[in-house]
Amino acid sequence: MLAGVYGAHKFGAAYVSGAVSYGNYGTSAFRIVRVAGADTLRADFNAHDLGARIEGGYRIPLWTALDLTPYAAVQVQGFRTPSYGETATAGSAQFALNYDAGTVTAVRTELGSRIGKSWHVPDGSVLDLFGKAAWAHDEISDPRLKVSFVGLPVASFAVNGATPARDLALVTAGAEWKFRSGISVMAKFDGEFAERSTTYAGTARLRYAW
Repeated sequence: MLAGVYGAHKFGAAYVSGAVSYGNYGTSAFRIVRVAGADTLRADFNAHDLGARIEGGYRIPLWTALDLTPYAAVQVQGFRTPSYGETATAGSAQFALNYDAGTVTAVRTELGSRIGKSWHVPDGSVLDLFGKAAWAHDEISDPRLKVSFVGLPVASFAVNGATPARDLALVTAGAEWKFRSGISVMAKFDGEFAERSTTYAGTARLRYAW
């Protein structure tokens, strides 16, 4: 389940926008331990995610008919998992684990510019081209999980994941074609580039507005 609220206000060529979102994720995980036979262990829990973002920018029309919009944004997101334990669906539960509750908070600062251009086609449709280039800095709290064996709770240990990159380059490029009938087609590419990681995402959308 995901719910959110978004709002924006313009002051001439300047704008301020904000968003708040909440997500609830029903999660199931299982693993197979092959030490004394094959033990299938399962855990079910609900995780919660709360996020907020505020952004401000200023649109600058260029002589090339492009609109350049420098902007700055701050985004905060918290992800919480409850304490939960594994149960055996097959075999023994001697290697089942208990996980402590934990909350990971991520704060992103973003500085960059958006650019866009619109063409009015003779048939009445509109073609929009848009892009973005930005720098982002992420600060993430301790993401370690504290784990203990169900049958030996005093023997706890920590699970560490990969350390996320702190500084990233963000790139977006896309186009949207809006027809007079109310139908629009959009495609875009998003990329995040860091020293130790690279993320690519593609989005396609067909929309009808009336």
